[in-house]
Amino acid sequence: MKKLFLIFLICCSALHSFSQINQSSFDVVAQIQNINVQLSPKYPEGSNERKWWQTLLNACTIVCADAAGAYAGVTGSMGVIGAVGLSTGGSGAAVVAGVVAVVGAAGASNGAYHGLNRSLPHTGEVSFGNLNILIPQQFSAFSEIGKAHNRVLQYNFINGENIQNYYTTVLLPQDMSIINSTKIQQMFTDLNTLGLAATRGQNNYEMVSTNLVGSNYMTVDGKNIYDAFFAKYLDCNSASDLENLINGAINSVSNSALNETEKQSLITAFIVTSESAFFTK
Repeated sequence: MKKLFLIFLICCSALHSFSQINQSSFDVVAQIQNINVQLSPKYPEGSNERKWWQTLLNACTIVCADAAGAYAGVTGSMGVIGAVGLSTGGSGAAVVAGVVAVVGAAGASNGAYHGLNRSLPHTGEVSFGNLNILIPQQFSAFSEIGKAHNRVLQYNFINGENIQNYYTTVLLPQDMSIINSTKIQQMFTDLNTLGLAATRGQNNYEMVSTNLVGSNYMTVDGKNIYDAFFAKYLDCNSASDLENLINGAINSVSNSALNETEKQSLITAFIVTSESAFFTK
């Protein structure tokens, strides 16, 4: 009887812990669902901005893949960083995770573009957005990830420049072992495949996140928040609505009780979305 009672207590404790761990994600989901993303009127039919915005919404598959790749890049790199050991110290882990997120997002995006048989320019300048994204100080190491994603996608994936050209501008030589590890390289391959798979269900962001969870690159908590974010994304009327959504989502995640890796992964995904959305404008 004592053994049964002890087992009962252990189970209750585990269930309590599980509910505590997941309550923070439920709170973030609810907050994202309550963000008002229709503060501005829709662009007039026939206007250039309206045509671009409609194209953007139709291209949700690519933006979803970008965000998923960025999330996975941070999550997947943290275990490798811990195993290999990081010499940079301080914000070094965030810098390396950011590099992995940029390449992972670009790979997922590249796969999605190929899956949709999109023709992209092989020359010309990279497009960036002009959204005012508010990033909390503790996540400042990730602030340029969105722009870096657009550059890497254009120069290293589309134009075919050596990816080492990007690595060497942001990483110390001794940190290259993390990028070159078998696990990280396999993840890059997986994320390219994820991008291809995303094209099988146009705008089906839930399929993208389900695939990430199945590959152990995303947590269930992360999926719930990612799905809530993209459900709102599809409700946006304009770029200013997108700005409002991204800032609201970043604020909710930053102030939540989620663990640090989860916060970094999600916020990185949102930052990449803020620039990915403008890549082909």
